[in-house]
Amino acid sequence: MKIYILCDDYAGYDSRFLAQHGISILIDNGVDRILFDTAQSSDIVLKNMKVLNIDPNSIDLIFLSHCHYDHTGGLYGILSKIDGKTPVIAHPTIFRKNLYYKPVLRNVGIPYTRSELENVGGEFILTKSFVKIAENIYSTGEVERNPVYEGEKFTYTLIDGKIVQDNMLDDMSIIIRFDDGIGIITGCSHAGIINIVEHSIKKTGLDRIKMIIGGLHLINMDEKKVLSIARKLKSMNVEKIYAGHCTGIYSHHIFKKVFGKNYHILYSGKIID
Repeated sequence: MKIYILCDDYAGYDSRFLAQHGISILIDNGVDRILFDTAQSSDIVLKNMKVLNIDPNSIDLIFLSHCHYDHTGGLYGILSKIDGKTPVIAHPTIFRKNLYYKPVLRNVGIPYTRSELENVGGEFILTKSFVKIAENIYSTGEVERNPVYEGEKFTYTLIDGKIVQDNMLDDMSIIIRFDDGIGIITGCSHAGIINIVEHSIKKTGLDRIKMIIGGLHLINMDEKKVLSIARKLKSMNVEKIYAGHCTGIYSHHIFKKVFGKNYHILYSGKIID
């Protein structure tokens, strides 16, 4: 099993790789290659894939963790580089409007229509179920949530012409099943990382969390709450964390204190074997 970080907010020490605000991860289980999110620009992802000698045509399936542009913006360009049809797994509400007020009211959801993406080979499988998507790889489906651990709600959507708070129910993650535990790949953890872990344990029956990889969305959270989340994850048999994107610099510092050498910061070009 190899995990390639095709894009993150940081590029690390290797100047061959590009970075941008967003995340894209390739999961290679030796048989199938799953692209998890597409960052906000296909140019960045495709450039980094080229450096890593990864052919876009080797991608078997694309998984979208949620609607935001920094996770879906590269989808059109990447689909355009893949011959034939490509399955795209996402939540049924992925194409809704997702609105943010800064600097002005604007849509920060997926920047394409379904038909535009289908015209370049996207074959959508929209489901909120926990489901197997490849050998030993599963979608969490819609995550059961304890409000205490739920992520910050800062975007809105349209229902019957009214602007209402968006609960980001489309936030889904990937579970990788190993013989002795599970790994979890997250996009932004809008459902709350503790909720995601508890949901994954419930769905698989395995409570050894060998790794969490992805964004934790702790960037604007109170430091005491970040510390309590780090300690809670440590108590839940989480062994290693590789975090980036929306986690936040100060949160990296807190998690490093709790997890020590088992906490790592993601960057474009990183390979986790």
